[in-house]
Amino acid sequence: MLFKIFSLNPSLNYLKLNNYTKPYLQSTYPSSKGISDMFISNSKKVSFKGSDPNSETIEWYDKNAENYFKETKDFSMKNQYPQLLKYIPKGGHILDAGCGSGRDSKEFIEMGYKVTTLEASKNLAKLASKNTGLQVVNTTFAKFKSDEKFDGIWACSSLLHIPKKDFEKSFINLTDHLKIGGVLWTCLKAGNIEEKDSKGRFFNYVSQDEMEKIISKHKDLELIEAVETANLLRPEDHPYINFVVKKK
Repeated sequence: MLFKIFSLNPSLNYLKLNNYTKPYLQSTYPSSKGISDMFISNSKKVSFKGSDPNSETIEWYDKNAENYFKETKDFSMKNQYPQLLKYIPKGGHILDAGCGSGRDSKEFIEMGYKVTTLEASKNLAKLASKNTGLQVVNTTFAKFKSDEKFDGIWACSSLLHIPKKDFEKSFINLTDHLKIGGVLWTCLKAGNIEEKDSKGRFFNYVSQDEMEKIISKHKDLELIEAVETANLLRPEDHPYINFVVKKK
């Protein structure tokens, strides 16, 4: 298995395990959990018993769609695109899963790719449709259905809103829509907890080990890259891990 991980953390060392490189975090980050602990030491774990954090988060985006659209529509993610596009043929078909403002879909279209867009927030979907000229599919990851098989799936800061109890179902429903040899790219907050931010949005922090466990249960999938990176929109915020998963 080919596996790459890079880090912005200068204290990250590497241990060679089997035939791939796996990170061993020490000093500042004594374990993969330490990444999360360092950045959210003052955060409180919250109870979601009797509530639907995913629906509540979708509701937040519905209520704040205009402001969120303005904040994100011109923010460039171009430096991240090669992590997905290097695996996709020119003119290939990309599913933008959780397209938000439609910013990335618009870029992919201009680069010559065929794009299908998916967004759970009804109001964001309307704005993304105007921004891209595409008919945005307004549904959740778990309920998404298409006869199409995609060369690539781009899930930028979207799957991180899915609770752990539902994460695998949503994730696998997306990868089921990949062609053989197709890849899914997603960025997730690094860690192992669930919490709501100050705005009331739900976040699921996912570690490399947690992702590996999910992938290991599905023999048609392979984790081929993991890249630790800063939050590009808010550098002072929690770090992310960008995962690239291939359909075999």
